[in-house]
Amino acid sequence: MAATNISKTDLQLTADAIGAHGVFFKKALRALLETIPGARILGEEYPVEGTAVDLLIEYKAPTILFVLPIECKRALASQKRSIFFRDSARSVKFAYTFSGAELNFSPLTTTGPGFANICVEGVEIDLLQLQKSPYSAASADRIYKAALQACKGGLGFVRSEFKARKKYPAGPHQDFSSFLLMVTTAPLSIAELPVGSVDLITGKHVGDLKLVDVPWLVLHFPLAPLTSSEHLEVAPSEYTDPIRRGLYAKEAIVIVNAQHVSAFFSNLCA
Repeated sequence: MAATNISKTDLQLTADAIGAHGVFFKKALRALLETIPGARILGEEYPVEGTAVDLLIEYKAPTILFVLPIECKRALASQKRSIFFRDSARSVKFAYTFSGAELNFSPLTTTGPGFANICVEGVEIDLLQLQKSPYSAASADRIYKAALQACKGGLGFVRSEFKARKKYPAGPHQDFSSFLLMVTTAPLSIAELPVGSVDLITGKHVGDLKLVDVPWLVLHFPLAPLTSSEHLEVAPSEYTDPIRRGLYAKEAIVIVNAQHVSAFFSNLCA
């Protein structure tokens, strides 16, 4: 049947079916990024080891050049809410920095501008299901899988760049920094848990839960399911204690709500 003979309802259903896979969201995000001063699209569905990065962009901040792999996560914003919980770590492994043929990483501390919210895990809430059955409305699985994909794609890009520089150490190389970035349509909140807000006997929260809405945050994500070869060996060569080993084995993923993408880049290294 010719496209012109398809009813409007069928066309809308087709759009809904495609939209469920996040294609339209990725296209809209690309169009937005192309309007941000200093940003340039380097690739879409950019191939890396074993997977692909949704978008790969270059961003020229005032004092540094970034090349950023972006994972797009579409959620029904009217039905979903992502709630995160703060990490006790005050400093995390953050940006991977290329200098010539060498690779290092830069730390991020909670005192850094615009990055005070470092979180250790998140739970997605289905607001429609919440009214029907609150005990089945929460799931950590979608956030976990999206973060895992962000790590696979982002670290895959960093590894491929590192291998290329090692193969051709004379260059020419362009020095840049890279960190893992996820953009989502889901509203982002952080649960504040003061002492005494959770009953140690039952494990339940006492009283009303206090949520703080944020435009973006950093998820300090463990890569337990990945093999050790998929980690980037940029930690010190000498013995490290259990605390530092745990920090090196985690990845920092910046998660930004789609409505705040422009503001995020304006604040990056501002």
